Amino acid sequence: MRTLHPRLTVLLLVTFMTACAGLTVKQKLYATHQTLHSALVTADRTEKEICGVDPAAKNHCLLPVLTNTQHQEISQRIVKLYDIDAALSQLVTDYQKGQPVPAQIDQMQTLVRELGALAQTITPGPKTDRLVAQVNEIAAQAAQIAAIFAGRGPAPMLAVPPLSLAPGDPARLETRFELPRPVFARG
Repeated sequence: MRTLHPRLTVLLLVTFMTACAGLTVKQKLYATHQTLHSALVTADRTEKEICGVDPAAKNHCLLPVLTNTQHQEISQRIVKLYDIDAALSQLVTDYQKGQPVPAQIDQMQTLVRELGALAQTITPGPKTDRLVAQVNEIAAQAAQIAAIFAGRGPAPMLAVPPLSLAPGDPARLETRFELPRPVFARG
């Protein structure tokens, strides 16, 4: 069985990375916003699962993991995040090159920090860990949107180890990617 020559492998990898980078700024904004919206919807659903919302009284939790007060505080922030998400959706649709970073991003990041702090007060468990991860995802996507608006482009979503040929080779290729740091971690 034949393997690909290392230079051909590098060429294919570079071609693939270039194809992915070929998205327009508006397409990158749209895709990032969709990911943010999905994380927000999932965080909302997870919080409701943790609470065990009483169908007869939406502000009352049936499960002891989350108090009614915690549920109400978290729900208030999620509702505000949905409002900001709707405004961001319009900003993404109307995006023009050179447009400044929307003020809604700062508002969203503030709410996400508050939501993360509240999530830390919930009784630990797999669903709570999932909620914390989703809050981190919202924060990461908001940072991505800010970076795109600021003209820096989105930060890479995956860590890719440095790729190189033999040291000193003129075709040597090195890449460095940094992931956004999680806002909150259980611990």
